Parts: sequence; structure tokens; C-alpha cells
Amino acid sequence: MSGIVWLISESKNDSKIIAHLFKLRFPKIYIRHLELTKGSEGITKLDKELLDRVTLAQKSIVPRPFNPKKDCIVVVHDDDKMVEANNKVYDSIKRKCEKEGLIEIVARDELEAWLLSDSKLCDWLDIKLETWNGKKRPSEKLAKHLDDKKRIVYPRDYDRILPYLAADGINESFQDALKTLKTLPCTSA
Repeated sequence: MSGIVWLISESKNDSKIIAHLFKLRFPKIYIRHLELTKGSEGITKLDKELLDRVTLAQKSIVPRPFNPKKDCIVVVHDDDKMVEANNKVYDSIKRKCEKEGLIEIVARDELEAWLLSDSKLCDWLDIKLETWNGKKRPSEKLAKHLDDKKRIVYPRDYDRILPYLAADGINESFQDALKTLKTLPCTSA
């Protein structure tokens, strides 16, 4: 078995979208989700539970024991500081990732910017392909496009957009994420 990407993100939906994008680009990787505990989701909860999720990965025996030479713990979160009042949370996550040797991938400004810069999704929605770098609240724009054009409620129906993703987003933070993943032992088959 190749390495395992242990994926931690702000929400269950985010993890599933991120895993889908990563699998499209790295088809041979094995991804395990480390979901946050039940209840509210978001950046504050991610910060609070991050080290517990890391411990779960490191103590896991399914599908096999954690192997620090082959496995990676990847933390993906939005960088919606433009709308997030508590920037200390982002600094805390960064420090924890550095201290624990985790891979931190930041979706600037939100994960939805990655989706809105995907050629296949833009074609399907008949919208202009853009990078969405630095634009505020891409999640609201995506939700509006999906509702107006496809009668899809986002994020509730996120799974209905997965077939329309090519994982070729031109968003800079998505391209940075792919470059980072490409260098990791857990993505090498």
C-alpha cells in the first residue's frame, strides 16, 4: 500500500470536496478523513480539535499502522480572514502544524474559490473562468450560481457538483496546494 493522506479540514463537506479534487489529480493516493466531532464546524473547532485528530491518525491501525515515512497529515482550511474576526485562530493552527510536522494547505480566501476556478464547473454553470484570487465570499457566489442555474442548494447538495469538477483550477492557492502535494511521500505511488 502506498502512503496515506490523513485529511483534516473545517467540515465534512469540505473534506469530501478536497478529497475528490486531490483524487482527480493523484488517482493512486489513499485518503482517510479525520472528521471533527459532531456539532458545529468551522475554523475555531478545527483549531480546538486539531491535535486530537493528529493523535487519532498516529495511533490508527486501520488500514494499517501510521507510518511517518510514508504517511502525511494534511490540514486544509479557508483563509477567510477578510470575514473572520479572530485571526489568532489562524496563527494557532499554523503554529500547531509547524510544531507537529503537519502539511498546512490554505485555500485563499475560501475553498469555493478553488471550485469557481475549475474549467469543467465553469463550463457547466456557463460562467466566466476566473482565478478568484482575493475576492470576498466566493462561497456566496458559488451558492448563487448553483441555485440560479442548476437549482442546487450549496453546500447541502455539494455531492451533485463533484462530477463536474476537473481539478484544473487556476486559483493560485489551489495550484500551490497541488505543488505541495506533489512533493509529499504520501502522494507517491
